[in-house]
Amino acid sequence: MPEYLSPGVYVEEVESGAVAMEGVGTSTAGFVGLSEKGPVVGKPQLVTSFSDFMRIYGGHLSETKYGAYRYLPFAVEHFFINGGSRAMIMRVAPSNAKAAEGKSPKVLSFTASSPGEWGNSIKISVSSESKQKTQVTEANGNEGVLKNADSFYVGDSVEFFDGKNSSYATITAISGKTVTFDVPVPLSCVDKGLVPTKFVKSCELTVVVKCGDTAEQYTFVTLNTESPDYILSRMAKSELVKLEVLPETQAVAPAKAPAPAAKDDKAKDGKEEAKTESAPAAAAAQVNGSLFAKVGGEPGKTLLVAMAGGDDGSIGSMSASDFIGTDGGPGKRTGIQSFIESSGVSIMAVPGVTIPDVALSLIAYCENQKSAFAILDMPRDKKKPDEMLEYRDMFDSSYAAVYHPWLEVADPLAKKSIYIPPSASMAGV
Repeated sequence: MPEYLSPGVYVEEVESGAVAMEGVGTSTAGFVGLSEKGPVVGKPQLVTSFSDFMRIYGGHLSETKYGAYRYLPFAVEHFFINGGSRAMIMRVAPSNAKAAEGKSPKVLSFTASSPGEWGNSIKISVSSESKQKTQVTEANGNEGVLKNADSFYVGDSVEFFDGKNSSYATITAISGKTVTFDVPVPLSCVDKGLVPTKFVKSCELTVVVKCGDTAEQYTFVTLNTESPDYILSRMAKSELVKLEVLPETQAVAPAKAPAPAAKDDKAKDGKEEAKTESAPAAAAAQVNGSLFAKVGGEPGKTLLVAMAGGDDGSIGSMSASDFIGTDGGPGKRTGIQSFIESSGVSIMAVPGVTIPDVALSLIAYCENQKSAFAILDMPRDKKKPDEMLEYRDMFDSSYAAVYHPWLEVADPLAKKSIYIPPSASMAGV
């Protein structure tokens, strides 16, 4: 309230109760439909170009296989052609669609990141690697002094090499350059020379995942859960596969160390003592084995994992419920319901799907949000005005509009012209 300090006439402007309507931004659109690949559960994914869409969801769909549900890729492409800049995509798939799977001979189990036949084309290779190699300058029982203990972690698998033979161990403790192993350090691996020929090195893996033009490489990963390079942590962001580390089912029984030789025997033959000292190294090799062997790899070879079992499901069994989706809570929603987790979407469409129940569900979502608008497609076979009005009269909402006719575009797969629903093209204008 202003203060008037002297007599006079003053004009005070007071805001009226009515607030003028403000325009709603239409920069972000939301689309629901079938695609070749991509997540079917969780939050919709943002794409900012059609090439971005193809990377996550795949390319155009064939009429032979997908029929009337093939229009999402075409719709998104023409959304961007007509000026659209941001789109949130939620893929739907038949309930019996399956993700491809593949397993290494031991421990590693891979599953395609989403269901569909696309996962069968994923190629996975696993190879043995080492990022750290150093000398053992002293050895005393299970303890060894390393020239450089950096980049070693408790739980790491390591390989001892004495110039001829290899043995394996697991690190149980590290204190400065003194490292404790689960088996005695082989005395034959100690090397203090300036040009060492004996060493201890870390054991890691390199995993390469390829699918088409997309390739992911994870170097120097390990099965050590305490390491920053733990394979599950490193591969958690993979867009192609999900990884599970299975329990080791084939454990090698520890070797029994030979009984110490009698003093008289040692005096008679120094060779017996040498054999006794080499026993811990042999035991280490049998108990631990190389990290590469633990996943089923063979020395000098690259382990290849084949993916199979991916299935697109029965497209003909799709119904309104698949597009409407389910609300299983945060991170577990599907279909239209998944957009509950995406704020900022101002225009919504399910391109080419003219099932009334799906349209009503889309309108209900927009009415509940009060900041989104539904663009519906008229069935292509509705050509007479009274037929179009009959379909239009099914919906009574100020949060929706129906567009017609369908648009003629080129189909890069069939090499001919086809008609696509206009909803996404209108959303891009």
